[in-house]
Amino acid sequence: RKACETSKIPYCGVVENVELRGTQMSVSQFISSKKSEGHWIHMHVSTPCSSGSPLKRFSPDSVTASDLEWETIMSSVPAYFRFSVKPDSASFELPKHNDIWKRDQTIKALSEGELVFDQDVYLCQAQYRASNGLPIGKVLRFVSNHKPFCDSLFARFGVCTCREHASLSDVTWSDTGYYNPTLSRAILNAAKACMRKSKPGRSS
Repeated sequence: RKACETSKIPYCGVVENVELRGTQMSVSQFISSKKSEGHWIHMHVSTPCSSGSPLKRFSPDSVTASDLEWETIMSSVPAYFRFSVKPDSASFELPKHNDIWKRDQTIKALSEGELVFDQDVYLCQAQYRASNGLPIGKVLRFVSNHKPFCDSLFARFGVCTCREHASLSDVTWSDTGYYNPTLSRAILNAAKACMRKSKPGRSS
């Protein structure tokens, strides 16, 4: 949101009640309105990742509040890809090493959005640092229905060049759940790359 405000890009974000019809209608109306004004619309989706984190493998038979929250959110995502006026491009992100990628709801959502291109993003290359100043070795995976989106991310964050990463105990992992200014700006640039490839000569 802050990156969009800085770049004066219209923004609509949903952080709760994603499953409600009213929320979905509001987003749909926003997309229709901005597309009628000539804007390129990019929809980006991310869900809570704790439900599928590697730590969950230690208690695979337990159902937690985060599992139920994720089920509600993810089962609602396909509806956003079925709007009568669709976004021009779309993307989805989760940590690379997360069991959510294998779940039926995720596979269905990615299919609905035709998100067939993927790119790993090394957070160390996006200036994520631990408390001791060392780069964080976490990897996010982005998928998109436009290859230029992934190509743009690869150019910035697709190769790790670090000699050393911070140890697990030095990382505040909750901080890595937020896009920092560097990654936020790169996501906007990736969306713009989709627009440029689809509409040569367009500059805004």
